[in-house]
Amino acid sequence: MSDEEEQKITFRQKAGKQWRGFSKFVWNPESREFMGRGSLSWAKIGLFYLIFYICLAGFFAINMIGMLKVIEGDGPYLTQYLSTPGVSAKPTASSSKKAMEVSFKAGTSNSYDGYTDQITSYLDKRYNDVDQDDSDTYEDCELGVAPSDGKVCTFRVEDKLGDCATEDYGYDQGQPCVFLNINKRFSWSPVPYDDDDIPAAVADNYNESAAAVACEGYHGADERNLGSYVVYPSYGFGSEYYPFSNQYGYLAPIVAVKFLNLTRNEEVRIMCRVYAKNIDVDKDSFAIGRTQLKLTVKDP
Repeated sequence: MSDEEEQKITFRQKAGKQWRGFSKFVWNPESREFMGRGSLSWAKIGLFYLIFYICLAGFFAINMIGMLKVIEGDGPYLTQYLSTPGVSAKPTASSSKKAMEVSFKAGTSNSYDGYTDQITSYLDKRYNDVDQDDSDTYEDCELGVAPSDGKVCTFRVEDKLGDCATEDYGYDQGQPCVFLNINKRFSWSPVPYDDDDIPAAVADNYNESAAAVACEGYHGADERNLGSYVVYPSYGFGSEYYPFSNQYGYLAPIVAVKFLNLTRNEEVRIMCRVYAKNIDVDKDSFAIGRTQLKLTVKDP
Protein backbone atom coordinates (compact mmCIF):
# COMPACT_ATOMS: atom_id res chain seq x y z
CA MET A 1 0.00 0.00 0.00
CA SER A 2 1.41 3.36 -1.00
CA ASP A 3 1.97 6.32 1.32
CA GLU A 4 -0.74 8.28 -0.51
CA GLU A 5 -3.32 5.53 0.15
CA GLU A 6 -2.31 5.39 3.83
CA GLN A 7 -2.85 9.17 4.13
CA LYS A 8 -6.31 8.87 2.52
CA ILE A 9 -7.32 6.12 4.95
CA THR A 10 -6.03 8.12 7.88
CA PHE A 11 -8.00 11.19 6.77
CA ARG A 12 -11.15 9.16 6.32
CA GLN A 13 -10.75 7.60 9.72
CA LYS A 14 -10.22 10.99 11.38
CA ALA A 15 -13.22 12.51 9.57
CA GLY A 16 -15.42 9.58 10.56
CA LYS A 17 -14.33 9.78 14.19
CA GLN A 18 -14.99 13.53 14.31
CA TRP A 19 -18.42 13.08 12.76
CA ARG A 20 -19.35 10.40 15.28
CA GLY A 21 -18.22 12.67 18.09
CA PHE A 22 -20.28 15.57 16.77
CA SER A 23 -23.32 13.37 16.27
CA LYS A 24 -23.04 12.13 19.84
CA PHE A 25 -22.79 15.75 21.06
CA VAL A 26 -25.99 16.66 19.23
CA TRP A 27 -27.85 13.64 20.56
CA ASN A 28 -26.43 11.24 23.10
CA PRO A 29 -28.72 8.17 23.18
CA GLU A 30 -27.02 6.79 26.29
CA SER A 31 -27.64 9.83 28.54
CA ARG A 32 -30.55 11.07 26.43
CA GLU A 33 -29.00 14.55 26.24
CA PHE A 34 -29.41 17.03 23.42
CA MET A 35 -26.33 19.19 22.81
CA GLY A 36 -24.98 18.37 26.25
CA ARG A 37 -28.16 19.12 28.21
CA GLY A 38 -30.98 17.04 29.48
CA SER A 39 -34.67 17.86 29.09
CA LEU A 40 -34.92 19.46 32.55
CA SER A 41 -31.92 21.72 31.87
CA TRP A 42 -33.37 22.83 28.53
CA ALA A 43 -36.74 23.50 30.18
CA LYS A 44 -35.10 25.75 32.79
CA ILE A 45 -33.17 27.70 30.13
CA GLY A 46 -36.26 28.05 27.95
CA LEU A 47 -38.33 29.29 30.90
CA PHE A 48 -35.61 31.82 31.82
CA TYR A 49 -35.45 33.32 28.32
CA LEU A 50 -39.23 33.31 27.99
CA ILE A 51 -39.55 35.38 31.19
CA PHE A 52 -36.59 37.57 30.15
CA TYR A 53 -38.06 38.48 26.76
CA ILE A 54 -41.55 38.99 28.20
CA CYS A 55 -40.07 41.47 30.69
CA LEU A 56 -38.03 43.14 27.95
CA ALA A 57 -41.13 43.51 25.76
CA GLY A 58 -43.06 44.84 28.76
CA PHE A 59 -40.41 47.48 29.54
CA PHE A 60 -40.36 48.53 25.88
CA ALA A 61 -44.17 48.80 25.80
CA ILE A 62 -44.23 50.88 29.00
CA ASN A 63 -41.53 53.18 27.57
CA MET A 64 -43.41 53.63 24.30
CA ILE A 65 -46.70 54.32 26.10
CA GLY A 66 -44.99 56.94 28.28
CA MET A 67 -43.36 58.62 25.29
CA LEU A 68 -46.56 58.67 23.25
CA LYS A 69 -48.37 60.25 26.18
CA VAL A 70 -46.05 63.29 26.09
CA ILE A 71 -45.66 63.59 22.32
CA GLU A 72 -48.25 65.81 20.71
CA GLY A 73 -48.92 65.47 17.02
CA ASP A 74 -48.76 69.18 16.24
CA GLY A 75 -45.84 70.34 18.33
CA PRO A 76 -43.26 69.62 21.06
CA TYR A 77 -44.45 68.73 24.56
CA LEU A 78 -41.87 70.89 26.38
CA THR A 79 -41.17 74.45 25.26
CA GLN A 80 -40.46 76.30 28.51
CA TYR A 81 -36.74 75.55 28.71
CA LEU A 82 -35.81 78.14 26.07
CA SER A 83 -37.78 81.28 26.86
CA THR A 84 -35.78 83.47 24.46
CA PRO A 85 -35.12 82.45 20.86
CA GLY A 86 -31.66 82.55 19.35
CA VAL A 87 -30.56 84.98 16.65
CA SER A 88 -28.33 84.05 13.72
CA ALA A 89 -26.84 85.99 10.81
CA LYS A 90 -25.91 85.55 7.16
CA PRO A 91 -23.50 85.44 5.42
CA THR A 92 -21.13 83.37 7.49
CA ALA A 93 -17.43 82.88 6.88
CA SER A 94 -17.29 79.65 8.87
CA SER A 95 -19.90 77.67 10.74
CA SER A 96 -17.30 76.83 13.38
CA LYS A 97 -16.87 80.45 14.50
CA LYS A 98 -18.99 82.05 17.19
CA ALA A 99 -19.22 85.40 15.41
CA MET A 100 -20.20 86.07 11.82
CA GLU A 101 -16.99 87.29 10.18
CA VAL A 102 -16.95 89.13 6.86
CA SER A 103 -13.88 90.73 5.32
CA PHE A 104 -13.67 92.07 1.76
CA LYS A 105 -12.41 94.85 -0.49
CA ALA A 106 -15.02 97.38 -1.54
CA GLY A 107 -15.72 97.18 -5.28
CA THR A 108 -13.47 94.13 -5.77
CA SER A 109 -15.92 91.41 -6.70
CA ASN A 110 -13.62 88.42 -6.24
CA SER A 111 -13.19 89.38 -2.58
CA TYR A 112 -16.92 89.27 -1.81
CA ASP A 113 -18.42 86.93 -4.41
CA GLY A 114 -18.45 84.11 -1.89
CA TYR A 115 -20.58 86.19 0.47
CA THR A 116 -23.02 87.44 -2.16
CA ASP A 117 -23.38 83.97 -3.67
CA GLN A 118 -24.17 82.59 -0.23
CA ILE A 119 -26.79 85.30 0.34
CA THR A 120 -28.38 84.71 -3.08
CA SER A 121 -28.60 80.97 -2.44
CA TYR A 122 -30.04 81.61 1.02
CA LEU A 123 -32.74 84.01 -0.23
CA ASP A 124 -33.62 81.88 -3.25
CA LYS A 125 -34.02 78.68 -1.28
CA ARG A 126 -35.90 80.33 1.53
CA TYR A 127 -38.16 82.76 -0.35
CA ASN A 128 -37.61 83.41 -4.04
CA ASP A 129 -38.05 79.82 -5.18
CA VAL A 130 -41.26 79.43 -3.18
CA ASP A 131 -44.54 79.88 -5.03
CA GLN A 132 -45.87 82.66 -2.83
CA ASP A 133 -48.64 83.36 -5.34
CA ASP A 134 -50.37 80.16 -4.23
CA SER A 135 -53.48 81.71 -2.69
CA ASP A 136 -54.43 78.44 -1.00
CA THR A 137 -51.35 78.67 1.22
CA TYR A 138 -50.06 82.25 1.24
CA GLU A 139 -51.54 85.63 2.01
CA ASP A 140 -50.05 89.14 1.87
CA CYS A 141 -50.37 90.29 5.49
CA GLU A 142 -50.44 93.75 6.97
CA LEU A 143 -48.11 94.54 9.84
CA GLY A 144 -49.41 92.96 13.04
CA VAL A 145 -52.41 91.31 11.35
CA ALA A 146 -52.40 87.51 11.46
CA PRO A 147 -53.21 85.58 8.26
CA SER A 148 -56.51 83.82 7.67
CA ASP A 149 -56.98 80.34 9.11
CA GLY A 150 -55.00 77.74 7.23
CA LYS A 151 -52.72 80.28 5.57
CA VAL A 152 -49.33 81.85 6.27
CA CYS A 153 -47.91 85.26 5.45
CA THR A 154 -45.80 85.84 2.37
CA PHE A 155 -42.31 87.28 2.63
CA ARG A 156 -41.43 89.01 -0.61
CA VAL A 157 -37.76 89.93 -0.56
CA GLU A 158 -38.06 92.87 -2.93
CA ASP A 159 -40.81 94.44 -0.79
CA LYS A 160 -39.31 93.79 2.64
CA LEU A 161 -35.56 94.23 2.29
CA GLY A 162 -35.25 97.53 0.40
CA ASP A 163 -31.69 98.27 -0.75
CA CYS A 164 -30.58 94.90 0.61
CA ALA A 165 -32.59 93.12 -2.09
CA THR A 166 -30.20 94.30 -4.83
CA GLU A 167 -27.87 91.91 -6.63
CA ASP A 168 -24.62 92.70 -4.78
CA TYR A 169 -26.32 93.53 -1.45
CA GLY A 170 -24.20 96.66 -0.99
CA TYR A 171 -20.85 94.83 -1.04
CA ASP A 172 -19.84 96.47 -4.31
CA GLN A 173 -20.11 99.88 -2.61
CA GLY A 174 -18.49 98.87 0.66
CA GLN A 175 -21.90 99.01 2.39
CA PRO A 176 -22.54 95.37 3.29
CA CYS A 177 -25.94 94.00 4.16
CA VAL A 178 -26.22 91.44 6.94
CA PHE A 179 -29.34 89.31 7.30
CA LEU A 180 -30.66 88.46 10.75
CA ASN A 181 -32.95 85.58 11.57
CA ILE A 182 -34.83 84.66 14.73
CA ASN A 183 -34.53 80.92 15.16
CA LYS A 184 -37.86 79.11 15.14
CA ARG A 185 -39.30 78.58 18.59
CA PHE A 186 -42.63 76.82 18.84
CA SER A 187 -45.56 79.01 20.02
CA TRP A 188 -43.35 82.05 20.66
CA SER A 189 -44.57 85.56 19.75
CA PRO A 190 -42.93 88.92 20.52
CA VAL A 191 -44.60 90.78 23.39
CA PRO A 192 -44.67 94.59 22.98
CA TYR A 193 -43.14 96.94 25.53
CA ASP A 194 -45.24 99.27 27.63
CA ASP A 195 -45.01 102.88 26.46
CA ASP A 196 -42.69 103.88 29.30
CA ASP A 197 -40.43 100.80 28.94
CA ILE A 198 -39.34 101.12 25.30
CA PRO A 199 -35.51 100.88 25.15
CA ALA A 200 -33.77 104.01 23.93
CA ALA A 201 -31.90 102.03 21.25
CA VAL A 202 -35.14 101.40 19.32
CA ALA A 203 -37.38 104.21 20.55
CA ASP A 204 -37.28 106.17 17.26
CA ASN A 205 -38.56 103.33 15.06
CA TYR A 206 -40.39 101.17 17.58
CA ASN A 207 -43.66 99.58 16.52
CA GLU A 208 -45.66 97.54 19.02
CA SER A 209 -46.54 95.07 16.27
CA ALA A 210 -42.93 93.96 15.79
CA ALA A 211 -39.72 92.93 17.50
CA ALA A 212 -37.30 95.79 16.83
CA VAL A 213 -33.64 95.50 15.82
CA ALA A 214 -30.71 97.71 16.77
CA CYS A 215 -26.93 97.34 16.50
CA GLU A 216 -24.06 98.87 18.44
CA GLY A 217 -20.30 98.63 18.62
CA TYR A 218 -19.01 95.98 20.99
CA HIS A 219 -16.39 98.29 22.49
CA GLY A 220 -15.88 102.04 22.41
CA ALA A 221 -13.57 101.89 19.39
CA ASP A 222 -16.08 99.66 17.58
CA GLU A 223 -18.85 102.17 18.29
CA ARG A 224 -16.77 104.94 16.71
CA ASN A 225 -15.96 102.78 13.67
CA LEU A 226 -19.53 101.56 13.25
CA GLY A 227 -20.97 104.66 11.60
CA SER A 228 -24.62 104.60 10.59
CA TYR A 229 -26.83 101.77 9.40
CA VAL A 230 -30.32 101.14 8.04
CA VAL A 231 -32.70 98.33 9.04
CA TYR A 232 -35.05 96.70 6.50
CA PRO A 233 -37.91 96.55 7.25
CA SER A 234 -37.45 99.47 9.63
CA TYR A 235 -39.79 98.02 12.28
CA GLY A 236 -37.95 94.68 12.49
CA PHE A 237 -39.66 91.29 12.76
CA GLY A 238 -43.41 91.71 12.23
CA SER A 239 -45.65 89.91 14.72
CA GLU A 240 -47.93 88.68 11.90
CA TYR A 241 -45.42 85.85 11.31
CA TYR A 242 -45.77 84.55 14.86
CA PRO A 243 -46.34 82.23 16.55
CA PHE A 244 -44.69 79.43 14.63
CA SER A 245 -46.73 76.25 15.02
CA ASN A 246 -45.30 74.12 12.23
CA GLN A 247 -47.69 75.57 9.67
CA TYR A 248 -47.51 74.20 6.15
CA GLY A 249 -45.46 76.52 3.92
CA TYR A 250 -44.38 78.75 6.83
CA LEU A 251 -41.90 81.48 5.87
CA ALA A 252 -39.87 82.83 8.78
CA PRO A 253 -39.14 86.55 8.43
CA ILE A 254 -35.64 88.01 8.27
CA VAL A 255 -34.30 91.51 8.81
CA ALA A 256 -31.50 93.09 6.78
CA VAL A 257 -29.08 95.59 8.29
CA LYS A 258 -27.10 97.73 5.84
CA PHE A 259 -23.96 99.35 7.26
CA LEU A 260 -23.42 102.60 5.38
CA ASN A 261 -20.03 103.91 6.42
CA LEU A 262 -17.92 101.46 8.37
CA THR A 263 -14.41 102.72 8.99
CA ARG A 264 -12.23 101.23 6.26
CA ASN A 265 -9.43 98.77 6.99
CA GLU A 266 -10.62 98.22 10.58
CA GLU A 267 -12.26 95.13 12.03
CA VAL A 268 -15.48 96.35 13.59
CA ARG A 269 -17.14 94.14 16.18
CA ILE A 270 -20.87 94.72 16.27
CA MET A 271 -23.65 93.41 18.47
CA CYS A 272 -27.09 93.30 16.88
CA ARG A 273 -29.98 92.70 19.24
CA VAL A 274 -33.66 91.92 18.81
CA TYR A 275 -35.94 93.85 21.18
CA ALA A 276 -39.24 92.65 22.66
CA LYS A 277 -40.54 92.50 26.20
CA ASN A 278 -40.14 88.72 26.31
CA ILE A 279 -36.62 88.64 24.84
CA ASP A 280 -34.04 88.42 27.60
CA VAL A 281 -30.43 88.67 26.49
CA ASP A 282 -28.19 85.94 27.84
CA LYS A 283 -24.94 87.54 29.00
CA ASP A 284 -23.12 84.24 28.58
CA SER A 285 -24.22 83.72 25.00
CA PHE A 286 -23.87 85.79 21.83
CA ALA A 287 -26.73 83.90 20.20
CA ILE A 288 -29.63 84.23 22.66
CA GLY A 289 -31.61 87.33 21.74
CA ARG A 290 -28.65 88.82 19.89
CA THR A 291 -25.78 87.99 17.58
CA GLN A 292 -22.21 89.20 17.17
CA LEU A 293 -20.76 90.36 13.86
CA LYS A 294 -17.21 91.10 12.76
CA LEU A 295 -17.02 93.25 9.63
CA THR A 296 -13.94 94.52 7.82
CA VAL A 297 -14.27 96.69 4.70
CA LYS A 298 -10.92 97.26 3.02
CA ASP A 299 -9.96 99.82 0.44
CA PRO A 300 -9.83 98.48 -3.13
